[in-house]
Amino acid sequence: MALLVGLALLLSHVPARGDQALFELRIICPDTYDFRMDYTEMIVDEFAAVGISVTLDFVPMDEVTERCFGSDGKLHKDDGFDVAFFGWRISKATDPRFMYVDGDTIYNIFHSDNSASNVEGDNCMSWENAGNDNLIDKIREEKDEAKLKEYWMQWQELFHDEQPIAPIFHTYVEVEEEECWIYEHISFNLNHPVLKKKLVRQALSHLVPRQKICNLHNRTEKNQRPDTLTSAEPCAVPVNPDHFAFNEDINPYQYDPDLAKELLFRAGYKVKTKKHENAESLLQQAENAFSAFEFQEALDLANQAKLLYEELGDTESLSNVTGAVIPLYQKAIGAETLLNEGTSLKDRGEYETAKQKLLEAKQTFEECGLTQKVSETELLISEIDEILRKQSIIQEADSLFEQGKEAFEKENYEAALDFFQRAKELYASVGSEKAAECDEWIEKTQTEMEKPCLGTIFLAVLIGAGFLVSRRRFR
Repeated sequence: MALLVGLALLLSHVPARGDQALFELRIICPDTYDFRMDYTEMIVDEFAAVGISVTLDFVPMDEVTERCFGSDGKLHKDDGFDVAFFGWRISKATDPRFMYVDGDTIYNIFHSDNSASNVEGDNCMSWENAGNDNLIDKIREEKDEAKLKEYWMQWQELFHDEQPIAPIFHTYVEVEEEECWIYEHISFNLNHPVLKKKLVRQALSHLVPRQKICNLHNRTEKNQRPDTLTSAEPCAVPVNPDHFAFNEDINPYQYDPDLAKELLFRAGYKVKTKKHENAESLLQQAENAFSAFEFQEALDLANQAKLLYEELGDTESLSNVTGAVIPLYQKAIGAETLLNEGTSLKDRGEYETAKQKLLEAKQTFEECGLTQKVSETELLISEIDEILRKQSIIQEADSLFEQGKEAFEKENYEAALDFFQRAKELYASVGSEKAAECDEWIEKTQTEMEKPCLGTIFLAVLIGAGFLVSRRRFR
C-alpha cells in the first residue's frame, strides 16, 4: 500500500563518533500533537548523543497506523516501522475497575497470538515471549482475585524487564465530562535485528528523560487546560495506578545515559562508557605511578580498572589488563623486593647472597624496561664487586703478613722482609690501615737484619785467635 510521505519531515540523521554509527533507526511520530512532537525530538537527540544514527519523520496518524498495524511486522525500509512514538487515550467509563488494561486488552496488544509477524494483530511490536503468553493466559482465565493479582504483578515485572514498549508518562484528562487516562510510550519493532536485543531496548529506555518531559508538560500543557488535565507523571508499565493489581514496587527506568551506554556495550556495540573513561583514567594513573617506581600503587590502580572492565564485560580490555599490565606491575614489585633484600644483605655484609639477589632484580627490571632501576641495581652490584675484590686482596695480604711473621720468628729475615713488603703493597692498594703495621714489621725486620750474627762473631774470634798463635810460632 502506498504510504503518505509528502508531509513527512526529515529531522535528523546523526552519525556517531566520527563516521561510524552504532546502528541506524528510523523513527516515526504522528504530527497530530505538538507536545508529543517536542518530546520526541528531545528523546531522539538523546539517542543520537550516544552514537545512534537516527532519522525522525513526523507523519499523519493514518500512516503511523498503517505502518505499525498493517504491515505484518515489517521494518521501516519495507513500509513498516522500526520505532514509533504514540499514546493511548482510554475512557475510565470503559472499565472503571481495570481502567483499560484488562486481560483481553493485554492479550490483544501483547500476546504472541496477535503478533504482527503472524497476523494483523495489535501486537505491533511482534513481542513473542512464552512467559508473557503464559501469564496473560492465566490472567484471562483466573477467577480467584488473589491469584489474579499475583499474575498481574508478575506480568508487570516481566514487561518492565523486557521493554517491548518504553512507557514515558501518564496523566488524566477530562474530555466532554468523561475522565480519560492518557498514556504515552515508545513502541519497538522486535523484528528489527537491533531492537530484538533486550539490552538495546533497556538502553533506549534509559535514554528517555521522563521527569524532564513531565516537567515540561506540567509547565505548558497543564497551564493551557488547568481544569481538565492533571499533572503528568513518569510511568513504568502500561497499567494505571488505580488498577487493583498495580505493582508499586516497579519504578520507571531512570534517565541514565551512562547506564544506557553500558547496556549497549554489553549488547555488542563499541560505545565508550563512563566506566571505560574511569578505567582509562585509572590505568593512566597506574602508568604514572609505575614511572615513579610506585609499583604497588600502580598494581592497585590497575586492579581497580580490571574490576570496571569485568563489570562491563569488556573482554578485550580485560585481556590486555590481566595479560599484560598487571603481570608487568607484579613483576616490577618482585624485582623491587629482590632489590630491597639484596640491599639489606649487602648492609649486613652477606655480599655473595646479596649479589645473587641483585642480579635477579637487574634481570627482572630489564624485562620491565625500567632502565633507571637497572642502573641503580648495577651500581649496587658494582659496589659489591669492589668490596669482594678488596676482601680478596686483603685476604691475600693477610696470608702474606702471617707468613712474614712466621719467617721472622724463625729469624728468616730476608723471607720475612719479602712477605711484609708484598703484604704492604696489597694493603696499600685497597687503602687498608694494615699497610702501616706492615711498615712497622719491615722496619723491625730490617733492624734485625743489620745486627751481627753470633755465628759470624764466633768465627771471627776463632780466626783471630788462630792468627795470633801462628805468629808466636814463627818468632
